Amino acid sequence: GGGMGGGGGYRRDDDRSIPVDEARVNDLLQQRLQAKMSRDFPTADALRDSLRSMGVEVFDQEKVWRMRGAQPAGAAFAVCSLHSPERCAAAKRMHAL
Repeated sequence: GGGMGGGGGYRRDDDRSIPVDEARVNDLLQQRLQAKMSRDFPTADALRDSLRSMGVEVFDQEKVWRMRGAQPAGAAFAVCSLHSPERCAAAKRMHAL
């Protein structure tokens, strides 16, 4: 329970321009999280490699995943509403280039 979404609390954070089997991605993320919690790092690494081979990049600190080559979701403006003002300014600078 715990009210967590699929994928152990990870969410997709891209513009969805690249199709992928999200149920499978969430399943692998969930398995990887369980392996990490059990300190079974070889399994966790193998699962991460499976995700990579599907084109999925996992960002553990942010608890998000993206398809390699896709644009971030909503680019700079989503970042502003979700995060701190400093990150908002940094994102705007990045996108202004």
